[in-house]
Amino acid sequence: MEYYHNPGKALEIEVAGERYLRHGIRTHFVEVGEDYLDLFRRYVVPVYRPGDWVAVSEKVAALCQGRVIHRQEIQVTWLARLLAKCVRQTPAGPGMGLPVKMQLP
Repeated sequence: MEYYHNPGKALEIEVAGERYLRHGIRTHFVEVGEDYLDLFRRYVVPVYRPGDWVAVSEKVAALCQGRVIHRQEIQVTWLARLLAKCVRQTPAGPGMGLPVKMQLP
């Protein structure tokens, strides 16, 4: 099998002396409320081999479970604005440096 890994990520990683190969599985744009078992059957089952480990991103799990809060639903407080100014920007993106994200629990 040919392995696919995300750009900037290593194909092979070592954890506690064990060697693992990553295989990122491309999907369509997952929408809110999709059935993650259907996603699993469609995208994972064709490449899964006994002994493989499967990890699902929290973002995909949240979308499938409908745990989405739209930006317009969030009321940003003065405290979130103040605290967001203290967060340093990283290459991963703004994250908690955005007041709207700082406001979320």
